[in-house]
Amino acid sequence: MKTKKLQNTKSTKRIGLFSLSAIAALFIVTAFLTPITLVQAANPTSGSLSPTSGTSVTWNGTSPGGASPEGETTCVENVNCETYMLSLSGTPTDWTGKVVKVRLDWLVPATDYDLYIRKDSVTGPEVARSAEGPTISESAEIDPTVSGTGNYAVRVIYFAAVAPADQYRGTATVADKTAAGPTPTPPIVSNATPPTYDNFVPPTTLGQRAGEPTIGLNWTTGKAMFIASLQTLRVSFDDTVSPVTATWENKSAANTSITSFDPLLFTDSATNRTFVSQLLPSKLSLMSFTDDDGNNWTPSQGSGINSGVDHQTIGGGPYARNADGSLKGGAVQLPGADGRIYPNAVYYASQDIGLAEIARSDNGGLNFGVAVPMYDVTQCTGIHGHIKVSANGTVYVPNKSCGGQQAVLVSNDNGLTWTIRKIPGSTSGRSDPSVGIGADGTIYVGYGNGNGKARIVVSHDEGRTWENDQDAGFYQGINTSVFPAVTAGDSDRAAYFFLGTTTSGSGTTGTDQTSPYVSAVWYGFISTTYDGGRTWVTVNATPNDPVQRGVVCTNGTTCPTGTRNLLDFNDMEVDKKGRAVAGLADGCTTAGCVQGIDINADGQFNTRFDNDGARRALIIRQSSGLGLFRAYDPVTTVTTTQIEDNDLRVAYSNGWHLINDANASAGHFRLNNSRDTTYFARLTFDVTGQSGSITYNYAKSTKGGSAEVVLDGVSKGLISFNGTQGTMRAPQYGFNTRFGGLTRGSHTLELRNINGSVYVDGFTLESASTNSTPFSGPGRTTSNTGTVNFGSELLQSVSVEQGATALSVIAESNAPIRLVVVDPSGSILGISDASNGSASVEMPVTQGGTYLIKVVNLSAGPIQVFTSSTALVRR
Repeated sequence: MKTKKLQNTKSTKRIGLFSLSAIAALFIVTAFLTPITLVQAANPTSGSLSPTSGTSVTWNGTSPGGASPEGETTCVENVNCETYMLSLSGTPTDWTGKVVKVRLDWLVPATDYDLYIRKDSVTGPEVARSAEGPTISESAEIDPTVSGTGNYAVRVIYFAAVAPADQYRGTATVADKTAAGPTPTPPIVSNATPPTYDNFVPPTTLGQRAGEPTIGLNWTTGKAMFIASLQTLRVSFDDTVSPVTATWENKSAANTSITSFDPLLFTDSATNRTFVSQLLPSKLSLMSFTDDDGNNWTPSQGSGINSGVDHQTIGGGPYARNADGSLKGGAVQLPGADGRIYPNAVYYASQDIGLAEIARSDNGGLNFGVAVPMYDVTQCTGIHGHIKVSANGTVYVPNKSCGGQQAVLVSNDNGLTWTIRKIPGSTSGRSDPSVGIGADGTIYVGYGNGNGKARIVVSHDEGRTWENDQDAGFYQGINTSVFPAVTAGDSDRAAYFFLGTTTSGSGTTGTDQTSPYVSAVWYGFISTTYDGGRTWVTVNATPNDPVQRGVVCTNGTTCPTGTRNLLDFNDMEVDKKGRAVAGLADGCTTAGCVQGIDINADGQFNTRFDNDGARRALIIRQSSGLGLFRAYDPVTTVTTTQIEDNDLRVAYSNGWHLINDANASAGHFRLNNSRDTTYFARLTFDVTGQSGSITYNYAKSTKGGSAEVVLDGVSKGLISFNGTQGTMRAPQYGFNTRFGGLTRGSHTLELRNINGSVYVDGFTLESASTNSTPFSGPGRTTSNTGTVNFGSELLQSVSVEQGATALSVIAESNAPIRLVVVDPSGSILGISDASNGSASVEMPVTQGGTYLIKVVNLSAGPIQVFTSSTALVRR
């Protein structure tokens, strides 16, 4: 398949057609033998811009054109390519907040121009490019704050354009810079344990031409099916030995091992039927399917009636149904080759000139109906990604450029009609996006943004709205990514595979024809979420063996020799046990390349000349860690730890008293009777298993108040401690609130905004522990109960520890009282009157010693009084 034009052919294809290269050569020879008058590069040939928003320059193409199938490589200046020199004045600082938008426009989609922008001259470093097709425009941006001011060579390639029938018009406009993508806030760090992966390569006789592989997994046999050009390979894994081994076999069908312009494989995991398609240089495809991992094959019609000519994809899944159970879109299931009804719809999509089309099979892939358009060139450009179908029959096809943004095309009526749903903040990319679908229909879309970043975004409503758009390679320093592939399992679990490098700039995926050459090292990365896309844990799945050095050229057939070994995409699926399994092509296979030797001894390392240019099949298979189905999570022993209220690992503010009660856990509980919003109780703990929990145990009374519960900085709401029975110091027990599903790592539970009587009767940790060491906490609690006659007072001496920083005293009675606290020097520390039966004094202190607690009876008769005093001390 081509990331380039529908009209293109690849150098690796075997069909004996008269290639565009031959046409170009004939055109060029004719151009020099025929007496024609060559005109200048463009009209005008040059222009200049200053950093003033809204200003622009324009020019028109003048060359005769024809074809340049190898892009700049087969370009003959003023014949099938031409150059407009653009000068940007000022300094890079003058251009802060501004860019130059360069655009080519023409009339007919069949006409095909490409746009390259180089610094200083036509042999200078590449700054930007646009080589989509078919379309009626190409556009790219210059950011002078990055690439500098001065001269730029804006080079227009007449890829397949004959003038003056459809000559282009060029425009360069100064515009205000807009955000290059979603907010670049660092993603939340995942606490999940990173999975590990095994790598499997075939023997030397198999899988050596796997330039754009797809992989399928049989959920019954556990085998994988892998397409490598004309070879359909079956891979059997032996999980009974360590390390796991893989056996590769060639199980190709007769009609899919003859010739191909594009290979494609898809396995329907619900039925374990595998489809293999080999594109012909027409609207046809050679296809067969197997129900027994390649032992037997059934030939198919191969493609839809009047399908497109390029970049086919196959997908399948349940039908979308109406409320009465009938199939939407007028679909009618028909018997297959075996006379039985196949349960799922099978889809075949491909590109044509000016539009992309999809056809549906209602008999298990044996025959396909008429292809219908999904989009045309005015809506989306370039080639699309692979078909995915959700459990409710919704069909998704991703596209890297729809109106300048990445998008998914969505059908709710079995492929009859389509809606384009764009990803806000995204920009057109260089590789097909990929969709993974969770069990509840949640979609995860992985895409290489216009700036190269490996992004992943989530939608719960079929792309109508989006959330958690993350940079999956942020913490690995990935600046450029290609070939995203996404799969999902449970609704909140998904995996995202991509090739990534820390090298930045459009040159990393360009033609790289001038020295100094691009230095880049590419690895295969897999990012996994276990919380619905809120966080992702990303690992290098090929850590000791890069898959490419130098550029990964995404310019299709215009890529020079040695840079087009990795073609258009890789693939990833999930097996029955939730293991993520990726299929890819490995371009760096020899010892010298793996070790990073300067193979051509030019003093430049990690360039395309140090790469092998291979395309060997490689499977990455998860070997440890949580998979995408929690039903297969390893069974772990849950440990329970009880943290009592007087445990020194619990952090308390001032105001917390230890009250003895035989009915409480361990015979005591903590009580706070203040109305100070700064007071708190806090426990920091670590989940040591894959998942853990904390349970807060508390009591209630008729005098209970309220407090806010906060977990990891996020409010979980208010808890009311007001009950129908119990007193302040003899409450009712047995209440608790549990917070489960906590990921591995540190967590903090906190009570805040305390108002009235609040109780702590301990905490219960599951698969977690705590080593918290608060710097201060409650000291000794001194309690007293006595009778006070009318007009009398109850006196109590309390010894406060040295190092105390605050003192809390509470008094409870069933009648009006006055509480007075006197410090060791005889000064009154605080006075509190209470008519509702309780009074409290909360004050900072600067010294230890003996404090006097005085309770005055303000009622008309004798009363019972309870007092409690606790200092806050340093630990």
